[in-house]
Amino acid sequence: MSLPKLSGKEYYILELLISRGETFALQLVDTEPTRIPRGTVYVTLQRMSRKGFVTSRQVADSAGGAPRRMYRPTGLGYRLYTALRREIAGG
Repeated sequence: MSLPKLSGKEYYILELLISRGETFALQLVDTEPTRIPRGTVYVTLQRMSRKGFVTSRQVADSAGGAPRRMYRPTGLGYRLYTALRREIAGG
């Protein structure tokens, strides 16, 4: 069985979400802005959500601002990341 394709950014985002847990999009950008540019993080997360690799929920801003969205990997995202990592490691 072939694994679904992930872009480098998608793989990296899954890696960050798995290691950190539920995270805001801009926290992903702050990790390494050159690797996940601010202008592409939301587009990439939306694409990953449509593919079923991540899910999100809206949370109220503690400072009274607009609600924000937190992202986390789905079960499929975990399994895909684990399988790809194993494949990269050679088996």
